[in-house]
Parts: sequence; C-alpha cells; structure tokens
Amino acid sequence: MGGIFLEAAATSSNFDPTWPNLTYAQFELGLAQVEVRVDAQTNRVLAGVPFVLTVTVTNLGPDSAEDVPLYSEGLATQRCTVYERRYWPDFLGAGYSLSQGDVVEFHSDGIPWHVRLGRIPPLGFARLNLSLVPAHTGELPFSASARKTDRDTNYVSVLIPVSGGPGIIEFSVPHTNFWEDAGTAVVEVLRHDGAEGTVEVSYSTRDGDAVAGRDYTATRGTLTFGPGETSKTVMVSLLNNPRGECNRQLSLSLSNARGGAFPRNGRFAKGIPNYGDTGSSRYKSNEQGPTFSFFLPALGTSVIR
Repeated sequence: MGGIFLEAAATSSNFDPTWPNLTYAQFELGLAQVEVRVDAQTNRVLAGVPFVLTVTVTNLGPDSAEDVPLYSEGLATQRCTVYERRYWPDFLGAGYSLSQGDVVEFHSDGIPWHVRLGRIPPLGFARLNLSLVPAHTGELPFSASARKTDRDTNYVSVLIPVSGGPGIIEFSVPHTNFWEDAGTAVVEVLRHDGAEGTVEVSYSTRDGDAVAGRDYTATRGTLTFGPGETSKTVMVSLLNNPRGECNRQLSLSLSNARGGAFPRNGRFAKGIPNYGDTGSSRYKSNEQGPTFSFFLPALGTSVIR
C-alpha cells in the first residue's frame, strides 16, 4: 500500500475569536524512495547512428510507489541559415520499449516525453529503452525525472559524448529561387558531423506547380561520398519555354541512405533490446529524407522565402 499521512491542526483565538486561526502540518509516515538512472548501452556514440539509452526507475522502498510519472528529454541547438533560424533537437527518437505503463505524450523529436509507469512495488523497477539518433557531435545533455508525489521529484541529467561517424546528410539550404532561363539549377548536398567511410544517398525530383518535361527535366540518381568527402552537387536542367507563367515550384528529395549516414529529417526503423523486460514497444519508420524546394519566379518577380 502507499504512504500514510498524519494531519494535525492548531487553533488560536488570541487575536480574534471570530476568526478560525488554523494551522495544519502534514507528515508522511510511509516512504517510497524513487531513484532514476540513465545509461547508454554502448561505449561509443556516433552522430547520425542510432544507439540505445536506458532510463531505469527503481523504488528503493519500503512502500509501493503509486502512479509514478517519468519525464525524459534532450535539448535543442540553434542553427541559422540565410533563410531561417531554427532550433534542432540534439536527439531524434527512432523507437522505444517499455517494461510497463504507457506513453502519455511525445515531443516533436519523437522522444516519449511523459510516460505513465503506474505502480512500482518495493525494490521493483520500471524501464524505458530509447533508440536515439544524435543530430550532431559534442557533449549532448539528456535528462530524466520521476516522482512518487508532487513534492518529491528525483532528477538526473547526463552528458553523452558524441563523436563523428559516417556523417549526417542534408541540403546546404532548405529552399531557394532559380530563374528558368538559368539553364541549370545547382543544389549542394552536405555531409557533416563525421565523414568516415563511403556512404551513398539517392536523389530524385518531384513535380509541384512546375511539371517535368515542360518546366524542367526529371532527374534522379545516386550521390557517393568517399572517405573524408563532405560536399556533393545535384544538377537539374531547367526548360525555358516561351509561355507566360506564374511562379512555379518543384522539389528534390534525398532517400535510401547507405553506408551508415543519416539523412536529417529521416527516421530509422530499428529494433530495441528489451534486456529481459516485457511490455509494449513502438517503432517509427520513414524512408523519405530531406527535401529541397525550388522556386521558379515569373519574369519580373522575386519570391522571398
């Protein structure tokens, strides 16, 4: 059973006998000491490569801990480009497993932020296994907290050293403008936070308002980054037709990264070891990687994004 509470009240009428001068004191007689521990299940964490992080909540007793909530999250890093300023999460969630309980809320990075663990008996534990993808190198913080009551929260924060590996692949900018009489649109693809080994990524164009064969030439292929290579370009032929047209848009997408590289905005579908636990598990999969948008302004206009 849970903790037992003793409540006492004292009344004073020294100042105003019509006013109930009451003071209450509450003492918790039962105890359930909740401990939180965070462990990386690998000796080397690489940017863009999934790894398993385990959050364990243990009840040291002597009483049961009822309705235990668990909160876990990484931080975000500000990144600025010519076009925008955004906060990118330090970690992306690729999946999770729970020994008990259920997820109440996810963050936009795919990490279970609020987990309802339920009851943990004395000397028992509950475990959340996270498959995380580090979004860049450096010492990245991750925190978790659990509590048995609103007044008793156990908090832990760790720094996870992340080094460069095969790398992270993304476009140098998310979108830009090209005049159709330019003949060719040249788009740069970057490999950063690691350049180990040889990696490949497929690319292909997709119609928007602009139509392949009328406004541009459909393009697809594969980019190969050798060891140490960090930049490649994709060239898309633009068709300068004589018809008067409005602004048009097309996109270029990266997909099917090979060799261990991670396409930013993509997701891995990976199994997560349960380490003997039983319970629920969820995995995410998204083969579509980063997308670059082209804008073909009408003659005499300028599109600002």
